[in-house]
Amino acid sequence: MEERINTLESSLEDREAKIRELQIELDMFKQVVRPLTSVMTSTCPHCGMVIASPEDTTKTLALRKQAISAEPSQNQVLASPTKTPKSI
Repeated sequence: MEERINTLESSLEDREAKIRELQIELDMFKQVVRPLTSVMTSTCPHCGMVIASPEDTTKTLALRKQAISAEPSQNQVLASPTKTPKSI
């Protein structure tokens, strides 16, 4: 009987340690997701502009940043290089 109690107590301690570990991981996840979610819900999915809340109409709408790639898109046909004369 005593051995069974010790086994159950050990199992309980292991589970409590795992719960603490998962709680810490969940807290770190929430720190990232909450700010990201608030940004995602406050921007227009079609144009990327910030949606002004009714109580804060003084905010200016900001455009979403877009990157430009130096690589040509796959749909475009590459033109052959042309020589242009130097002007004098």
